[in-house]
Amino acid sequence: MSSLFKTKEFANIVLIGDHESKKADLLPFVLAVLTGESAKSFALDNIARPTPDNTKSSPRYDVECLGRVRLTMVDVPELSSDAVPAELQTVEQAIDDLDLIDAFIVVADCTKKELGHGIEDALQAVSLAFPRPVRKNIFYIFTSQDPTKTTIGHTQELPSEAKSQVIGTISNMVLLRDLFKKQYKSSGPERQEVLLHDFERHFTKGAGILEELFRHVDRCPRQAKNMNHVYRLAATIESKLYAILILEREPRLEDVGVIDRLVDEYCLIATSPDFLTHLEMVLDLLRTNMVGRAILNLTTTLPAFTCFFKGSKNAIICWTPGGTNESLYRLSDITETWSALKGTGFARIDAILPVPNNNRRAYFFCADKYVLIEFELGPFLLGELITGSRLVVSVTKISTGWPSIAKAGFDRIDAALIVPGRSNEAYIFSKSQYCRIRFTPGIANDELLDGPKDIADYWGVMDFDEIEGIIPRPGKEQNAYVFCEDQYVQIRVNVGDRDELITGRRDVIEWWPSLKATGFY
Repeated sequence: MSSLFKTKEFANIVLIGDHESKKADLLPFVLAVLTGESAKSFALDNIARPTPDNTKSSPRYDVECLGRVRLTMVDVPELSSDAVPAELQTVEQAIDDLDLIDAFIVVADCTKKELGHGIEDALQAVSLAFPRPVRKNIFYIFTSQDPTKTTIGHTQELPSEAKSQVIGTISNMVLLRDLFKKQYKSSGPERQEVLLHDFERHFTKGAGILEELFRHVDRCPRQAKNMNHVYRLAATIESKLYAILILEREPRLEDVGVIDRLVDEYCLIATSPDFLTHLEMVLDLLRTNMVGRAILNLTTTLPAFTCFFKGSKNAIICWTPGGTNESLYRLSDITETWSALKGTGFARIDAILPVPNNNRRAYFFCADKYVLIEFELGPFLLGELITGSRLVVSVTKISTGWPSIAKAGFDRIDAALIVPGRSNEAYIFSKSQYCRIRFTPGIANDELLDGPKDIADYWGVMDFDEIEGIIPRPGKEQNAYVFCEDQYVQIRVNVGDRDELITGRRDVIEWWPSLKATGFY
């Protein structure tokens, strides 16, 4: 049997049922089908119930299915006819234990005229727990407790919108197995063959219904109480696709199936009703978790030394603007180069603002916080350009230490640049906007002078909507190098007038081979 899942690499399922459904008897059969166990093996199996991997209020079963798909099933304790608050709490706890949920499987007795009130109350609790409708994630399986019946259906009166979610009716395979074993032991070889054939027929029919169920689960958009879990999954899929399509120069033949699967799952997320509605949340989430980039000129004399940051690493590059001579001076962890950052909790650096008229101090920004660092430079020939650093201002919220930035509505920043010719002013860039502020280092009297405004409207000569890093050109401070994704430009910053494009978009890896060697680009 091939994998029951063609799209998803993992799935989380919650089982809901009452005492009459004998839901516990369905579990061994489900696990047998998921793992490809044969009818004969299941029939002669002596294990009455699988052992849960987690024994909280609701047992949890982690299964590696055919095709190496990981399936987690949370089995909510069987509900009473009228669910009591404690029982509904177990349903809510089962939901809370899973970041993402693919399906709720309702197991009910096929002979009952209607769902038990306990099940209805549980479904109501499920519906109220999520920010978007879950109706398409609820599936119904009916069970027959009479092993003598060969043709079975169900008599449940369900709401019209639920009828399309009914998968079918399955015989209680545990009861059938118990009956089979009794007859099998007392029968001769010929009769045993007949009994086994008859059991295999029931097994195959039930397995077909479960296979249909899991095909539906495979095509369901995932649910989450916190939608950020859905967006993180989307970001993970994007990263995997990027690794195959971009990092691998020539995708291998075996990658084709992986790509198809990833695209299918991404489409399930992208076509869900609120994906576009929450697009800005997605972008915020990606920015929050993306690898930080920042740039700082350590020296302005030529050749210049500039420190590039990416994630937990930094690289010092020796280069000459306008030339092709550049080389990697040092690559290391940021805390190895900048000892002052130890203990700050800064796992990355998002932006750096040098202190005007003091080339040994700079503000380092990470997420919604910043520090002020003073550092010492040694002779580069000795191998240690930065010989020490200390905190001048410890970890502080941007909103506390920079009221002007908070007034602009920026809770984090992506890049910063001292305004050319104005040592007490700076441009601050955040997402697709920027502002201009006036500040005095060491004094919280900064003020917002201009903005927030769209980068595309006022820095349009760059043709970048956002900025990841910006530094003044060493030896020519009115010019600036601006980086975005894997490209950069050089511009002339004309305060109060249109900027000039000095060099158009260029690929970083082509013009900064040392940065390519570091893996930063």
